[in-house]
Order: sequence, then structure tokens, then C-alpha cells
Amino acid sequence: MTTDIDQDQPEEQLLYHYCDAVAFESMIRTNRLWLSPFRHSNDSEEGIRAERMLVSLATKSGLETSEVEDFRETLEAMSKVSDCYGLCLSEHGDLLSQWRGYADDGAGFSIGFRRSALEKMRPPGDVDFSIGEVRGPLLHKVLYDEQDQLVALKPWVSSMLEHIRNGHRPSPQERISELARSTALPGYMQAQMLLHDTLISNWDQLYRVKNEAFLEEAECRLVLSAFQHGSVPFKYRTRRGMIIPYLEYGLPDRALSPSPIAKVYLGPKNRTPLFIVQIMLKQFDLGYVEVINSGASYR
Repeated sequence: MTTDIDQDQPEEQLLYHYCDAVAFESMIRTNRLWLSPFRHSNDSEEGIRAERMLVSLATKSGLETSEVEDFRETLEAMSKVSDCYGLCLSEHGDLLSQWRGYADDGAGFSIGFRRSALEKMRPPGDVDFSIGEVRGPLLHKVLYDEQDQLVALKPWVSSMLEHIRNGHRPSPQERISELARSTALPGYMQAQMLLHDTLISNWDQLYRVKNEAFLEEAECRLVLSAFQHGSVPFKYRTRRGMIIPYLEYGLPDRALSPSPIAKVYLGPKNRTPLFIVQIMLKQFDLGYVEVINSGASYR
């Protein structure tokens, strides 16, 4: 991939990923990102908040109670087979709450990526797109205001409502044999497929919505939607007694194009000498990356 990136792009064009020393070393050495499932983040409402908003919009649209319940069940079923994986980033590179929450309590690193480079990310080369296994990666700005969230969700709600009405399941009183002979069956099945496709193609929107309590993080996300089955090349790690899947995403070859990484902060508790990090970066063809100690007085 070729890209036109100005090495001296101003800091406000950077987005920062906070991590511990192990993740930092791995990212620099392998030139690969670890995209983790958002549902395992520190926000217990990840994805769920947006699902509730969608159901609320469906209810207010005048759908029958049974149709709303069908929609709710469809969302729950989709969440079991499809999920979003990604990289959490902040507009702030040296924020104390981020050091505490995401970078080994201040002993880790904050890696500054060029926004323009993240926006040009290409689909991973080791996934078969012919069967629609993944979508993305896409760079999203997280929304914290409820009105902004509704505006973002509404464009694809109207098409979903149409599919819900057209694909509404028959009442329990109707026999399966009667449904099989019905001339409406093809239309019902097509509507169900269209609803499924609409949800899949917009599933990443569920992870643009967060509680206003997280506003300080000023978060953006690199998001990849993926079906959770054996054909996708998941890798696995353990966390808090759980097996967590993740996806590796290869960054552009440093020999062919500039790396998206432009700046690195060392956390306020990070004891690594600055020059060691600089030598390491130079060894991996990242000698132009600016390295800075955090200005936070945290211990």
C-alpha cells in the first residue's frame, strides 16, 4: 500500500492507544495490531446501550408489540454470531485517567497514530471476504451525547423497520403446514434476509455509542466486524479467567511506506530510560518517531 503521509503532521492529527509494555513491545516488533472484542472492555454497556436505543426507536415507530419482540430477538441472535473487534484510541496522548485505566496504572505507553493513516487502512489480507466474514476496518469517533447517538442510528433504522414489517413472523395460531403453502412465504423469507444483511452491514454502529460518563476519554475506534466462526483466523489470550478471542491486523510494510506511528509517550510510572525506547524504535525502522516522557506527576 502506498500513502502520502507528512512525517511532520501536527499533534492534533494523532490518535493515541494506551497499553502496557508487553503490548507495546509486541506491536513494535511484529508491526501488527491486536484488535480486541469491545464487549470485553471496561464499559458493561458496550453494544447493549445501542441495542436498547434501536429497540426503543422501533417501539416509538408504531410497530406492534410482537414485531418489536421479533426485532429484539433478532438483535440478540446476531450478537451471538457477530461481534466487533478493534483498537481503542484517544484524542489525548497524556491523560491521567487513560494511564490509570489502560496502561498498567501509568507504567505503560501511549502510542500516537496518524489519523489520516488509520482512515486509509485496508481490509486484512488473511481473511476471505468472498463469504462476508468481516467488514472494515473503519475509523469511528465515539458519540457520548444521546441526541448525537440517535442521529447516527436513525439512517439505518428506517430500512430495518420496513424489513421487520415485511418479515413479521405469523402468529402462533397459524400452522407451519399452512405457512409452507402460503404465497407470502418467499416475501417473508426475503424480508428476513434483508433485515439480517442490514444489521450485519451496520453492526459497527453499535460501538459508536457510549455513556456520557466516558466523555473525558475523547475516544475514536478502529473497528472490524467479524462473524464468530472457525473460518476467521482468531487468536486467543486469557484475561480474568476467560478465553478472549482477538484478531491480528498487519500494519503497512515499513520498507514500503511510512508507519502510522508518529509519537510515543512513556507513562508517568514507566521506568524504561527514554534512550532505550529510541534505540528500539530505530532498530525497527521507526527512528523518526518522537519519544516523550509523560508530564503527569503520578506515582
